[in-house]
Amino acid sequence: MVTFFHAPEGYTEESFAADHPDFFNPSAMKWDFGVDAYLAAVNLNDWETIARRAAYWHDVWSHTREGGRKGYLQVDLDPREDESARVALDRMSGEDGGLT
Repeated sequence: MVTFFHAPEGYTEESFAADHPDFFNPSAMKWDFGVDAYLAAVNLNDWETIARRAAYWHDVWSHTREGGRKGYLQVDLDPREDESARVALDRMSGEDGGLT
């Protein structure tokens, strides 16, 4: 999973990573969430870096190790949708609190 994000105002990618080191630690993300997770800031105003990263991630995830093609899934994590997502997850929860 790659999360392309806008660094908060006043932050560079480096200063944000320094304040939130586990977000930029793939081993910690794998341990906590069970996914290979990476972050990349997109509001760097450095289009060469953004283009290079997009090409890299496309190369990594556009094919299987055996050469088969695979696709992408884009999920918009708009915080304005948090409440409706929480309601949907609650609705999907079983009696024991787990998803069914």
